[in-house]
Amino acid sequence: MPELIMLVGLPGTGKSTWVKNQGYFDKPDWMVLSTDNFIESCIIGTNDTYSAVFPSLIRLAEKNLMEGLDYACRARMNIVWDQTNLSAATRAKKLKQIPLYYKKTARVFPVPPNHLEWLNSEERKGKVIPDHVLASMHATFEQPTIYEGFDEIITPFTV
Repeated sequence: MPELIMLVGLPGTGKSTWVKNQGYFDKPDWMVLSTDNFIESCIIGTNDTYSAVFPSLIRLAEKNLMEGLDYACRARMNIVWDQTNLSAATRAKKLKQIPLYYKKTARVFPVPPNHLEWLNSEERKGKVIPDHVLASMHATFEQPTIYEGFDEIITPFTV
């Protein structure tokens, strides 16, 4: 039975770091779905920043993600969905696209104590999230439940 792991958490809570640390990019039977990875790969070797190119690349990144999802489902690959996935409505829309025979797990990443410091750190330079957008994301967050269609929910999750 293939597995879907849907990551749930605000930006900067460690979702993408967890994916990298778990080695999912190196596992041939796993597909990582991430608009951020697509955008970041487009700016390698340029002087552009993530924030600068986001408006012009997000639609293409979403198309790339959907093509990856389609391929992974047809090939019965395991999937890690690395986006914020903050609301039940957003997750429901995505879960509808996953075949019923998949095991569906939500991994929730809590906001760490140094979250704002991390978001404004030198390491994330060029990846700016405006305060009003971050506040909206905080307000949108809903804890995932089994009733959404998950077989398992792992929370709180530490990196």
